[in-house]
Amino acid sequence: MPATLHGQIEGDLSRTMVLGHDARDPSRELLTVNAAVSNLQADRLVGKEGLENANLSLKVADGTLRAVGQGRIFGGPATFDITRTGTQAPRALLGLTLDDAARAKLGMAVVPGITGPVTAAISTVLDDPAKLKAQVDVDLTKAAVNAALLGLHKPAGQAASLAVFVNTVGDHLVLDPVTADVGSLQAKGSVTLAADNALQGAHFGSLKVSAGDDMKVDVGRGDSKGGGYRLTVRGNTIDARPFFKALTSDPETVPKQGKEKSNPLAAFDIDLKSNLLTGFNKEVMSGAELRLSKRDGAIRQFNLEGRFGRQALSGSMTTNGRIRIAAQDAGALVSFIDLYKHMEGGSLAATMQFDDDVLSGNLEIRDFLLRDEPAIRRLVATSATMTAPGENTTAARRIDGDAVEFTRLKVNFEREGSRLELRDATMYGPQIGLSVDGWLDYSHDGVGLRGTFVPVFALNNLFSQIPVFGMFLGGKSNEGLLAITFSISGAASSPQLSINPLSAVAPGFLRNVFGALMEGPPPSALRSQGGNPSGVPSR
Repeated sequence: MPATLHGQIEGDLSRTMVLGHDARDPSRELLTVNAAVSNLQADRLVGKEGLENANLSLKVADGTLRAVGQGRIFGGPATFDITRTGTQAPRALLGLTLDDAARAKLGMAVVPGITGPVTAAISTVLDDPAKLKAQVDVDLTKAAVNAALLGLHKPAGQAASLAVFVNTVGDHLVLDPVTADVGSLQAKGSVTLAADNALQGAHFGSLKVSAGDDMKVDVGRGDSKGGGYRLTVRGNTIDARPFFKALTSDPETVPKQGKEKSNPLAAFDIDLKSNLLTGFNKEVMSGAELRLSKRDGAIRQFNLEGRFGRQALSGSMTTNGRIRIAAQDAGALVSFIDLYKHMEGGSLAATMQFDDDVLSGNLEIRDFLLRDEPAIRRLVATSATMTAPGENTTAARRIDGDAVEFTRLKVNFEREGSRLELRDATMYGPQIGLSVDGWLDYSHDGVGLRGTFVPVFALNNLFSQIPVFGMFLGGKSNEGLLAITFSISGAASSPQLSINPLSAVAPGFLRNVFGALMEGPPPSALRSQGGNPSGVPSR
């Protein structure tokens, strides 16, 4: 028994010997073995991996050896069938059931976020233990796969598979080719793992995260100073929706990455170019180019170019770390990222900054149209029935609530996790004006907004411009004499709009008093008192 094998054997062995002039012919000598092997240990069976606690039946007949049994390899239970004919190297067929620890040993972290049992079949030649060559076929049907970065979610029970040919090159493990069919993910390429099974690099000549994708991806290690990974993406068509969902998902639902220094997402470089980048609501960006670098959890470089039709989109980073976005079609951009889908046209300018995973900044949009916005439609209908000076009431009745033009929107915002806080938001045009404060949380399906609606803004707002008396008659500079306070609360998917009819006839300085008495304290006050108007968990 070789020095790498340990165990107990019990059985029968017979040898047929030939006498006479054929005695020197080794092919005439026959060895027959019928034995049971227990507690077998093989120090290096597949590459550097050994076999433990194995029990098998061993048979040798007609020059062929066959061992069939079960044991443990890669930290999990395994069945195996080993065959050797003549002087050829033995061939092994291994059937494995792998848990998390076993998958890490095998280097299957290339498909992240796997939970549940995974079965694998390995076919290999037991030749030189230092030079592993094996075909690995993995069945992921019983496992759930949640790769938030890819927007990939496969439930347990849905068919999925991964096939790789594993080869050792020096102290690296090369998986080439790799073929994946996991939920919406379809991939063909190669992966290189370092000696500690960490990802060293990858090339996928064909990668589809969504059905319509047509792209190729290269992954390499980042620079020696920043670490992390370098991602180069080239595509004809890429569906951006899974990645937007990953970026806007609730951090509480994303698997923890451990300490920041060991988190591969704390430092990375992305170089992306795609002829077409599809987003939400059938919006498409052409000529998309993105360069993004992150170090120590902070964005260090950001450049973005693209077009919606003939309208340009651009983004850049200033020397003080602020990101600037400019779009000639604001409606297409906010619809593309599924932020809002009732806006048409408009020029957008936004400035934002990341600070400890908190995004804050300001946004301004000029000359746009809101079409088929239910809240605007109801506010317009309500204002037309309110008692006010005759000229304003007549004009209010002429407002088309289904298509309202606006001159300017301006808002300060702050986002932490999935919660978006809006402050001092104002929006006005020749027909109506609005001011809003509050919060939105689409991940928790919650909203809490309060604001003021001013119909016939251009005429009505003149009262607020009268020196001294304007503050009593017209309220704030972006309100007017005829104004209605409102609140939007409840589930973001089906929000409830409440309107205070008393506020329409109150002078500006009393309007907020009536609003507070009717609607209660603002969401920020409720949060500080431990309450929540929508029942949505606060962050």
